Amino acid sequence: MSAAQSPVPTTTNAPPEPSVKPAAGRPWRERAAAWALGLAALSLLGIALVHGAAYVTASIALANSGLSPAYKEAFGSLWLGFSLQATVLAGVLGLAALRPSSVSRAVVGICGLLPVLSVALLQRSLGGTFSGFLLAVACALVLAGMALQPSRASGERRRAEAKEGR
Repeated sequence: MSAAQSPVPTTTNAPPEPSVKPAAGRPWRERAAAWALGLAALSLLGIALVHGAAYVTASIALANSGLSPAYKEAFGSLWLGFSLQATVLAGVLGLAALRPSSVSRAVVGICGLLPVLSVALLQRSLGGTFSGFLLAVACALVLAGMALQPSRASGERRRAEAKEGR
């Protein structure tokens, strides 16, 4: 019998490939924080897009309002500034959802406080609106994500334990 037709199976001493996917190996708190922050980012991005698109209607109404040009420019700047702020917050929160170690809990908390202030101002001036409700939901998701997000110390401890276990 030739060596190619040998009935003896060959074995290797290589360790088996890991069958656990990295996302499935993350603790439930990290996954819940990522979901909360991701949903908050998507809702803030949606709010920013809808608010930015409504600028066209607002600018037509503003043009016919009879306000002085300085007030018209200030109104337009504030309107678009809110949309840009929500877009930037959505980007930061999206980054925190995808790469939790890249954004600290304090930054996530500050990102959650900015929409809270907008909700408070909306409630005071317009009362209960659907957009205020959406912002409040986004705020609640951000604060929940911040509470569930692991601290950097726990991430560093987990990495150190993984290195020791190798």
